[in-house]
Amino acid sequence: MIGIPAPWVLALGLVFVVLAAVPTRRLNLAGLGPGALLVYLAILVGLAFVVALGRGPAKVLVPVLVGLYVAPFVLPPDILARLVRRAHPPDEPDGPAPGPG
Repeated sequence: MIGIPAPWVLALGLVFVVLAAVPTRRLNLAGLGPGALLVYLAILVGLAFVVALGRGPAKVLVPVLVGLYVAPFVLPPDILARLVRRAHPPDEPDGPAPGPG
């Protein structure tokens, strides 16, 4: 049976989620969908846990984590919105276009 995590682990997780929510909100304002936002938040929090707990190669993970965190702030809003629009093309109607009259 899995026990309850130590209080410091829960507090650390809460801090990571709050910190990761800031760039996630910026991506939300740029128009990214809720599924992609959840994946982005989970990746940021997961990488932060891996780095904080000393698992894996920190020399590689820290720059990746910093890059993922800073990217939504560094990219200008128009470029960020263009990237989001390119990832999610507009819905096209099913079937042929209606003819005149």
